[in-house]
Order: sequence, then C-alpha cells, then structure tokens
Amino acid sequence: MSSEKQNISFYLTNDETKQKITGDNSNMSSSEKYIILQNDCLNAINNELREKINSMQVELKDLEEETDKNDERTRYMRNEMKNFVELRIMTNEVLSMFENKYKVSELKYKTIIELYKCLINFIFFNKILSLGGRFVLWYFDRFNLVSVLITEIISGVSAAYATKLSPGVLKKTKKLLESYETQTKKFDSDIMEQKKNIKVTDDSNDFITKYIDSL
Repeated sequence: MSSEKQNISFYLTNDETKQKITGDNSNMSSSEKYIILQNDCLNAINNELREKINSMQVELKDLEEETDKNDERTRYMRNEMKNFVELRIMTNEVLSMFENKYKVSELKYKTIIELYKCLINFIFFNKILSLGGRFVLWYFDRFNLVSVLITEIISGVSAAYATKLSPGVLKKTKKLLESYETQTKKFDSDIMEQKKNIKVTDDSNDFITKYIDSL
C-alpha cells in the first residue's frame, strides 16, 4: 500500500488556537511547536509584506498616473510657449512692415510735395518770363502771333529747366513714385497675409485650456 505525503499548514489565527496547539497541555513535541510557531510568525510577516506590496503598487500606479499628467502638462506648456514665440516673431515682423511702409510713404509724400513746389515755381517763373518776353516783343515792335508762340515756348522750356521740371526729371520722378506705390502695396499685402497667419496661430492656441483641464 503506497503512502502519499501531504503538506499541512498551521495558522494560529488567535490566542486561543495558539494556546491549544503550543500550550503546556498540547501533546506536541518541542520541535513541532517550534516549527508551528515559526510558520505562524513567517505567515504574519508574509501577510504584512503582502499588504505593503499592495499599498506600494497602489502608490506606484498613482505616481505613474501623476507622471503621465505632468508629462502631458509639460507638453501643453511647451507647445504654448512655442506658439507664444511664433506669435511674438510674427507680431514683430508686422511692426517692422508697418515701419518700412511708413518710411516709404513718407518718402512718397515728400516727393509729391517737392513736385508740387516745383510746379508752383514753374508757374511763377513761366509767368514772369512770358510777360517779360511779351514786353520785349512789344517794345521792339515784334508783337505778333508767331513771336508770342515762340516766346511762350522759350519761357516754358526755360522755366521747366530752372525749376527741375524738365521731361527727363519728370520721367525719373514718375518712376520713383510708381516704385513707392508698388512697395506700399506689397507691404499692405504682406501685412494682411501675416495678420491671417497670426489669427490662425492664435485660434489654434488651445493648449492653455488643455493644460487647465489636465489639472
């Protein structure tokens, strides 16, 4: 007949059970009592360690969740700062465009004012030369239609060159004003485009809201 070995576990759940098994009235040997007491002690330590492990696992899970949230907040803030930097750069670019546009507009208006002054001087000198020429014609008895026309042409050309309104100068001034106008329009177009980019960047800037929601 074969015999089977069985593992027997003793757990002294309370003092009464402990007294029955390991007390003076117990018929167990000292070795058996020692083994049972050691087993009970180890079991108590094992239960305590198990509770500590469970508690540490809960703490570890909480720490992992908090770490994930902190990583997420850090990512939100990094993106937020990146957007702020981009908005600052674009805003500075718009300000720079406005300054350059103002400088070009200032040059344009100065050129127009200078042209206006030259035109007034031209009218004044042309009138004086025309009157002077007619007086000379009258004085020398040369006052006729052809002489008057020639005098008017000479006085007009002389006044134009004297007041910097010759055809060559006017052509250069026209090109200069057209160049100023082209630059101004380009600045306006670039400013509007950059404003759109700023609006798009600002509208997509919801990282602060996400950051607050993650708290």
